[in-house]
Amino acid sequence: MTDPDRASFGGRKAGGRFDDRVRNPEFDQAVYLDVDFSRRSFESVRTKGGRFERCQFSAVRFGTKYVPVLGLGEQTVFVDCVFDHADLTKVDLGESRFQRCSFRDAKIVEWLSMTAEFVDCVFAGELLECKFWGTPWGPWADRLVPRRTVNEFAGNDFRHARLSYCAFVAGIDVDAQRLPESGNYVRLDRFPERLTKTQTRIRELGATEDIRRGLAYLGTLRSLYSTQPVVFQDVPREPVRARIWQILAAC
Repeated sequence: MTDPDRASFGGRKAGGRFDDRVRNPEFDQAVYLDVDFSRRSFESVRTKGGRFERCQFSAVRFGTKYVPVLGLGEQTVFVDCVFDHADLTKVDLGESRFQRCSFRDAKIVEWLSMTAEFVDCVFAGELLECKFWGTPWGPWADRLVPRRTVNEFAGNDFRHARLSYCAFVAGIDVDAQRLPESGNYVRLDRFPERLTKTQTRIRELGATEDIRRGLAYLGTLRSLYSTQPVVFQDVPREPVRARIWQILAAC
């Protein structure tokens, strides 16, 4: 039996609006130019390969039953596309690549960008609990199509974004981005060295329980930023973690 809510789309489409009422479209090697998806509500979306140029995804919404997956098994490229005000919560970025795309006031929550690439994109509004890798990571890292050893991540504009509990890891050049200039953020170079020096000053936290929690947090940071010499992130509000960042900055 066929699923009336699922259909596959391929080939080339230029202009016009994507008005197909399918709730779970799958785009296989599709090339879409100047197509308008704005304000559409999908249960889910999957893409494999293909390319979307100058497409409008503004205010797109997804359901919660399925996880939308972009670049499933082969890189999907988005160029000059607009995702403003879209709800992109927990979207699986897969093997996707975004070039000069706009994410102004999009809802971006819990992105794990292990094999995605972002170049010259613009973000505004809050990004919550997201992690971006500069080196392919995870179960698909050694099966990328096309193969590569680096996730390109450069020229992205976060100046008007709020990076809440976000991290740039695995070799991302934070200085190649335009980062927020105001807010409770810290940029620290020599991060592995700072971690080592901070551990020698851990007793400055005072109480035994605070020292225990501080050591555990240092272990988390060491694992998170093991291959990240320059770190940029927001400073946690929790007092022990905030104090750890003060010591790191002083080392």
